[in-house]
Amino acid sequence: MARIALRDPATMTPRERELYDLFPINLVRAMLVADPDITEAFLRQGNALQNAALSPALRELTILRVAALTGCDYERHHHEPRAKQVGVPDQDIAAATTGDLSALDPTQAALLRYAEECVTQQKADAATFEAARAALGEEGTAIATMLIGHYVLNAIFAENLEVDVDQRPPDWSAADNTGRARREER
Repeated sequence: MARIALRDPATMTPRERELYDLFPINLVRAMLVADPDITEAFLRQGNALQNAALSPALRELTILRVAALTGCDYERHHHEPRAKQVGVPDQDIAAATTGDLSALDPTQAALLRYAEECVTQQKADAATFEAARAALGEEGTAIATMLIGHYVLNAIFAENLEVDVDQRPPDWSAADNTGRARREER
């Protein structure tokens, strides 16, 4: 049971309900306790990261690595199915979860090592950073850093407030549709 009373969809203000309907999960119900503007900004950043230049498989592996390192079951519960949905093989999901990166391709391994050091040390070693930059380029490394930070914040919020894991994984179609539209604009 969550440590705070989550917003009840039946009693939300119209603005709160609009935000909740974008992504109707318990995490959003908890965020709405803080402030709708903050919730909206967090959702916009999350949606932008879902649709950034980092491939969906790399994105999901990174999120799963962050979830494992932070002990956030909420993230794992939502992103394991998402990883499978975007085509990540079970053995790669296991690697992100356990930290045994030996079977991953060099790009995946460089990114997940970078994520691990960002989470555990806050600043990756120079060699780890350079390996990530060589694998992802500067844009990819910057996006990966923002992704890692976003999901660390997500983990801190979900874990400290003990947000209940949703019964079903979320419907990602809104993020997918936004991503298609953004890619077509590029």
